[in-house]
Amino acid sequence: MLLLERIIKSIIDIPKNFLVFWYKEVFFLWREKGLKTFFRLEKFFAVKINLHYLFTPLYQDYTLIGYLFGFPLRLTRIILGSLFYLIFFVFWFLLYLLWAVIPFYLFLKGIKIL
Repeated sequence: MLLLERIIKSIIDIPKNFLVFWYKEVFFLWREKGLKTFFRLEKFFAVKINLHYLFTPLYQDYTLIGYLFGFPLRLTRIILGSLFYLIFFVFWFLLYLLWAVIPFYLFLKGIKIL
């Protein structure tokens, strides 16, 4: 009788364990990968640094040319970097939503609703 109870319990636990893995563990994995990718993008675009030094002349050139070139170039990098971050986060979020919907789609497809 104990063996039969264990078999039934393990059969019941399979979907539960799958859902815990699919939604909880993979969510943290996606979050970690997304943050690592974001920090690599931040190193490339340097939006935070450009925001900090927005009104500082480019390459510490305190002449008129340094001021005239510094602000527009830094502002352009901030705008383009922010736009790219937005695109990245929307794309990353849509990929995660697709990942989250796959089990429901396959389940409904398996019982012939879709």
